[in-house]
Amino acid sequence: MMNSGVLKDLSSVLRSNPERIDSADLPEQLLDTEYVSEKPIPESHTCPTCGGEAALYDSGDSDDLFRLVCLESHEHETTVTKKELTQYEVELAPLLEDIADTAGLTSTGDVANLFPEFAVQRTEEDVLVCLIGSAKNYDNSVQSAVNYILENQVPAFIVTPRQSVEELHYLIEPYAVVGIIQALTLNRFSDEDFVQETTVSLTSEYEHKQTLFDEQKIGKDDVRWKLEDHPSLIKSKLSTLRTLRENSKHERNGIGRTVWTEFEKVCKAAFAYLDFELEVGQGGVDNEGSEVADAVIGYPPMEIPDRVELSRLHGVVDAKSASQVDFDGEAVSKQLDYFDEIKGDKLYQSFTKLHLFVVFDFDAEKVLDWYETAKLHYPDQTGMVVLTADALRSMVDLNQSPLALSAVNRGEFDTRHVFRYFFDPKLYTRPEFVDVAELLDLSEWSGTEPETQHRYQAEDELLIVTQEMVLEWIDGIHSKQHDTDSLFQVE
Repeated sequence: MMNSGVLKDLSSVLRSNPERIDSADLPEQLLDTEYVSEKPIPESHTCPTCGGEAALYDSGDSDDLFRLVCLESHEHETTVTKKELTQYEVELAPLLEDIADTAGLTSTGDVANLFPEFAVQRTEEDVLVCLIGSAKNYDNSVQSAVNYILENQVPAFIVTPRQSVEELHYLIEPYAVVGIIQALTLNRFSDEDFVQETTVSLTSEYEHKQTLFDEQKIGKDDVRWKLEDHPSLIKSKLSTLRTLRENSKHERNGIGRTVWTEFEKVCKAAFAYLDFELEVGQGGVDNEGSEVADAVIGYPPMEIPDRVELSRLHGVVDAKSASQVDFDGEAVSKQLDYFDEIKGDKLYQSFTKLHLFVVFDFDAEKVLDWYETAKLHYPDQTGMVVLTADALRSMVDLNQSPLALSAVNRGEFDTRHVFRYFFDPKLYTRPEFVDVAELLDLSEWSGTEPETQHRYQAEDELLIVTQEMVLEWIDGIHSKQHDTDSLFQVE
């Protein structure tokens, strides 16, 4: 167990200047620890009278006394003691090793010393121990430490020498890394039982997740690790990938290919976060060249009392990162072949089928032209949805907000069915949804003509979903929160 008094003194030293501690400023009890070491007396000195360069000479009277002579004016001379010349520094390796040991972790001896911002000790348990330093800008130090941890994608302790952990929590909070990073004061490590309980809590979830990812052969360099650890990144990625895509010149080379592969993965993560059933390891870059879809999603059967009984929803997802979506591409043709194949399959006859496209932008006329061909291949009970990335991002955002979903968050409601209306043709053609469905003004998309709007309204099983529609739908639910309407109640 680490001594509370020693930890208190260490915290004080670390808050000031741990790399150059004057003898007078060093708490005496730290001299008896391996956490500080004496620095060699420097060769260069400054004259205390004029500030010029000075040299140090033996006094001849005592080993503890020295003459400090100004080299610019030999008239400036003073006597100094060895104690006045001696400085100390904090030894980070043994300190970080003992912090790790208190947490029940085994240090590897591999220390990344980035002081005065922070230093990091790696452990055999794949948990980082990060100690914040004394840099003038504490906020920047913490942000740099968090970024370092996120790059390594492992759990971590962030240890602050400050007396309170409150500010540290405030700085970490925007990163949405709860469960990955545990913030503690250095003084807290005097309570070994508490710290080790915290370690178990920190690592158990990570180890379980590691097993799941290993089973799916998903490596640490995969974007899905980061999305899993902090789902707010899903929203961020859906926004930034579009910007990167617009700046890309080659569709599947360089940045273009990176956007293409990441967009597929981010979309899959978003649907998983929205509680869709996701066929593990199916689709997209996981099985490139062998799979038809970027993802295969599903919803279980459900019943809305007094309204409609819904069969299982089986959806094929195509995430299209191109600026101009090509609905006639080879991959889409394979998807139509797939729908042709399942027409006679008894397994799918009772299912509601969905062909889902996630896009940054679209040309409404091309969507309609293509749908006229596609519906000839679709089995009965098949709908097609074109979902904008902005709309998907809003769904993820609303799903993270208890306030936004307060109307359907009372225990008797199943919140995941809130968004089913945007994906199930048995629902998006129902009367309670009609006002939302009719919100779409295609004149805002690619400057379409009025007759295009009429063509779209005539296709009951085709739905184009925009961000405005998602927000309006949630607002409509809010207006019903005090009613007895059985919307979204499930049996």
